[in-house]
Amino acid sequence: MEELFSLIIPEDFSPQALGKVLRRHGFSRTLLRRLKRETAIYKNGEQARLVDLVLPGDFIFVAKVPAETNLIPEIGDLDLIYEDKQLLVVNKPPGILTHPLSYERRGTLANLIAGYLGGQAPHLIGRLDRGTSGLVIAAKDPLTASKLFKERQAGLWLPEYLAFVKGELSGEGEVDLPLGRKDGKRGVSDLGKSARTLYKSLAHTPEASLLQVTIITGRTNQIRIHMAAIGHPLLGERLYGWDDTIPRPALHAWQVKLPQLGQFVAPLAPDLEELRVKLFC
Repeated sequence: MEELFSLIIPEDFSPQALGKVLRRHGFSRTLLRRLKRETAIYKNGEQARLVDLVLPGDFIFVAKVPAETNLIPEIGDLDLIYEDKQLLVVNKPPGILTHPLSYERRGTLANLIAGYLGGQAPHLIGRLDRGTSGLVIAAKDPLTASKLFKERQAGLWLPEYLAFVKGELSGEGEVDLPLGRKDGKRGVSDLGKSARTLYKSLAHTPEASLLQVTIITGRTNQIRIHMAAIGHPLLGERLYGWDDTIPRPALHAWQVKLPQLGQFVAPLAPDLEELRVKLFC
């Protein structure tokens, strides 16, 4: 059996349930239910239950289980920024989906990562729109994915974006507007979920501005909706505004700083670099 996680319980440990021990080491409830179903949890070489008591000196072993997926692996170009035993950081080009859809199962970033990993399905942390370029984190196992999600929710790491918006916007600010669905379309809604976006202007002219954007929450189309709501829709925006400067929303997942791993940066996609030079140089 291939190892997902192992632990020798220290001598000063206070006895407690195995499930509680694993939760403290980053296992989500969903993952624990699946591992229980697959009988992948062991204590001292014997199959164990989550309610079993763990004592000092016990050896805990959790085996890897095959990913539950119908993802089709594909071989293609993958702009790999970083890789270790637990995860990948890749630079997604504009124009492709992050995950497959029921009517578009091939040609996505997930397909390409699965092909790179020899058929192993990745666990993608977050989702970029088809038109958005930049950093995507892909965990190689569900435990790493669970830990990354928890760290993200706790604010231990926050993705930063570069956004080209219409009009002149200087200084720094925050957009705190709830997002939900209204008349079948995503947008600002008093009945929606909390959404916070921070921005800092890096360059501006009367016609356009380049912003560094940090999303505190991760709602679908959050940056696009929030920027449009304050009167500065993205260049190339066609859903929450209208601009034909470029054929896609001018948004790029720029950098992220992961705990214990450091900072990763994705250079601007060629079309956005050309736009930057044209507007601000």
